[in-house]
Amino acid sequence: MKKIYNWLVVNNAKLNDYKRFWLITTIVWIVVFIFDLVAGEITTKTFTIYVMLIALFAHKTYEEMKK
Repeated sequence: MKKIYNWLVVNNAKLNDYKRFWLITTIVWIVVFIFDLVAGEITTKTFTIYVMLIALFAHKTYEEMKK
């Protein structure tokens, strides 16, 4: 956890807060999806929603990182 924190906060200090927000939000959605998958509480509908949300946030993060 400490390594992840260092990577997000220390190594990406050059990122502005807006870019960091999109990056952290994308990572949080991926973690929530993995926990839901492991717990076995996932259905076809929630899987589709997760995939769409992760794709949306990942695309927005990619667009922000290119700037």
